[in-house]
Amino acid sequence: ASFQIVILDDSLWTGDKSIIITMLDAVNGNHLVSFSEHTLTIMDNDATVEFNAVTSAGAESAGSVTMTITADHASSMPLDLVFSVVGTATEGVGNDYTITKPASIAVGETTVDVVIDVNDDIAYEGPFETVDVTLVSASNAHVGTKNQWVHTIQDDDISVTCEPASNQVMESVSTVDVVFSILEAVQLDITVDLAFAGTAV
Repeated sequence: ASFQIVILDDSLWTGDKSIIITMLDAVNGNHLVSFSEHTLTIMDNDATVEFNAVTSAGAESAGSVTMTITADHASSMPLDLVFSVVGTATEGVGNDYTITKPASIAVGETTVDVVIDVNDDIAYEGPFETVDVTLVSASNAHVGTKNQWVHTIQDDDISVTCEPASNQVMESVSTVDVVFSILEAVQLDITVDLAFAGTAV
């Protein structure tokens, strides 16, 4: 024989709750031979998970950056997190960055760190690139309002060009200016090493 208990799935964190069912006696003159009890534990799945910050920035040479995902309550179940990664930076070994995924908040814990390892390459890719991480879902928990985190990688590679690439002058001209330029202003002096070749000596 069995009976059914209907569990109401609310949206409030109340912690785990229990129902203790005790068999006291049997009808029709029969008595229980031994004491019997059943405990049903209702595990709360209403923790809220979200990023502890929504933006960050750092130089390409910084090496790595850590983003923290926080739960507002410690759960008796693991909170497995699913997130998507987009942005102007390119993910993958040998590209702009790699990221540790998937992530999970362990039982009894309230945080997990996700590390982005930034590749300090030598290619100029503009003044900055972004890594946009969105927390899509979480098992046994709800996703909070701070569900997106954007990290800005500040490029430390400078592109120096000579404009124009070639020029012609008459032999009677006493001096010629050769102009080097960079795309963006930087807060440091730039030294350019030159090599000379050609038929003129």
